Amino acid sequence: MLDGRPLLVAFGMGVDSTAMLIEMARRRIMPDAILFANTGGEKDGTTDYKAVMNRFLQRQGMPQVTTVRYVPRKFKNYPPYDTLETNCLSNGTLPSLAFGFKSCSIKWKAAPQDAWANEWAPAQKCWDRGERVLKYIGYDAGPKDMRRRNHAGDLEDPKYEYRYPLIEWGWDRERCIEEIIKEQLPGWDPEYLALVNDALADKDYKRIASIKMRWIERGGIPMKSSCWFCPAMKPWEVALLAADENGMEKLRRIVAMEARAKPRLETCEGLWRKATKTKPGSISEFIEQKGLLPADEIRAIQHAVPKELVQKVGDWREGKPIEDWDQFFEGLPTFCTSDLDDDRI
Repeated sequence: MLDGRPLLVAFGMGVDSTAMLIEMARRRIMPDAILFANTGGEKDGTTDYKAVMNRFLQRQGMPQVTTVRYVPRKFKNYPPYDTLETNCLSNGTLPSLAFGFKSCSIKWKAAPQDAWANEWAPAQKCWDRGERVLKYIGYDAGPKDMRRRNHAGDLEDPKYEYRYPLIEWGWDRERCIEEIIKEQLPGWDPEYLALVNDALADKDYKRIASIKMRWIERGGIPMKSSCWFCPAMKPWEVALLAADENGMEKLRRIVAMEARAKPRLETCEGLWRKATKTKPGSISEFIEQKGLLPADEIRAIQHAVPKELVQKVGDWREGKPIEDWDQFFEGLPTFCTSDLDDDRI
């Protein structure tokens, strides 16, 4: 409790929100609940970091991280889905950020946290008293997050009073990383960032793809938090996916997502929306340009996956049994070796 009101932390499991919790522990600002909203597309390193934070929080006498998920209930004429990725594959679309909107974060991040809080007794009692729940959000004091903060929350929100401690403390992202390293927690070796930056200076994306992230037991940091198919990813982050243990699968699934959506795209070229001087509008095109996947493998996915998913939609509408999404992903490598002239798929 803070000022007699429940304190809720929106925890993204990335650098900023981790630094916020570390400093809260030092200042003995004790939250009543810490929520992490999982879209189902979080990077493996992000979900791995949850155990690290839970051990830290336990030592501090703070609550454990509660993971919440958006639970869709209305699917209309499309096969059911339970993640942001399968939502896109089922409906033949892309995350809304690719179209210039933010509703994917609202639907898959903010909404499930709000739904959880609606059933939380301390919040209900607070609202019954006519007061607002305090919600801490980890935007840092750098210029990018300051702009995000200026468009965040609502001063007139009847349920929540939003606060941004990192901005109040004057901590930018560099300061956040510094403080996390000072805490000497396990995590990803920050030295990899220097290796990535060296390769990035040469625009050597193949070298970035070969850099293996190293987990260390002291002085580690969390990964940048985002979906591994997020339209906000930088080119080097896509290249770094290839270095992940399951990186090739993730790259194939990005190609599959864009291929499924392509027939319906009118205002954008792919996950990156429009081509710029630094990158194409399609992440699939970037993957091919930089040799992160073989070109014939990309073509095979682009040829086979849309037909497979259109058939899946048709079968669903006709009441026929369909494979679940795990089965679909397990079969994805077979599409990579399919005959491009085979129209039976």
